[in-house]
Amino acid sequence: MQNSTKKTASMVEGGILASIAIVFALISVYLPFLGVIVNLIWPVPILLLGVRHGLKASLMCLAVAGIIIAILINPIQAISVVFGFGFIGIALGYAINQAWSPLKTMIIGTGASLLSKGAVLLISIVLMGINPLTVQLAATGQALEQALSIYQSLGFTAEQLQEIRTTMETTIGLLKYIMPAGFALASVVDTYINYLIAKKILARLGNPQPEFTEFRLWQIPGYVLWIYGVSLLLVTFYNQDPTNILYLIGVNVQMVTDVILLIQGLSIAYYYIHYKNWPNFLKSLIVILLFSNQFLVQVVVLMGAFDVVFDYRRLNTRNK
Repeated sequence: MQNSTKKTASMVEGGILASIAIVFALISVYLPFLGVIVNLIWPVPILLLGVRHGLKASLMCLAVAGIIIAILINPIQAISVVFGFGFIGIALGYAINQAWSPLKTMIIGTGASLLSKGAVLLISIVLMGINPLTVQLAATGQALEQALSIYQSLGFTAEQLQEIRTTMETTIGLLKYIMPAGFALASVVDTYINYLIAKKILARLGNPQPEFTEFRLWQIPGYVLWIYGVSLLLVTFYNQDPTNILYLIGVNVQMVTDVILLIQGLSIAYYYIHYKNWPNFLKSLIVILLFSNQFLVQVVVLMGAFDVVFDYRRLNTRNK
């Protein structure tokens, strides 16, 4: 009797959560201005079902949602949603259901997100003959031309316009080479957002999840610094040949490790603000300044790198 009741509850919850996933897909198609946000959190219903009723239930929910989306919208949309977002929910739901640590859960979810993005890219090329990366770069180029037209109407000189064009074309050219790193970082972000939303919902449902280590105490492994050093060497040695595979590996790894060291540096700043009992608004101020000052970014990255070596906060000593 108890098993029958549990199975019924699982089916009811599965139906409700699958319906929510379908509504999300409809919103993303018919309300495009909400599409980015809705697609970002699309895995949450699948994730919640996986946590509460296991892997099989979440897979069934994903399959049902995919079939109905294919009927209501079109098969391409269903494939894009299922492969692009569904597997993140499956992976995170399974990891939380298995009571894995927040860090391990994030790693599993990020891996699933990265694979999903690769799958969607491959499906777009094979089934539709469209390379989304090429389309995005072309759209960026068109945006550049529009921006230059606006600057020209505002009275910018020919020299100023040429300088802006050169800078932007260099940036667009760089984007072609660092897209893998962009995918990796985007995978971390969307995994973290889905995990946080699910964590809050689960807490309200009486299933609280373990917290991450306080940000001011975060510490990256020492080998990250070695990886960072190797990437710098590859970028330096092959800088004159940007199509070389070793340069592409180096520049993408450098971008990812730059972000990791930046986070480590921010963690140090937060630690000393807490330790010195300084006002908390300084934390927000530092983040704002990072978006407006490239030199400060490099300083914080170096702080993170030096902390790996010198352990300013003495975290390694405390953990022994």
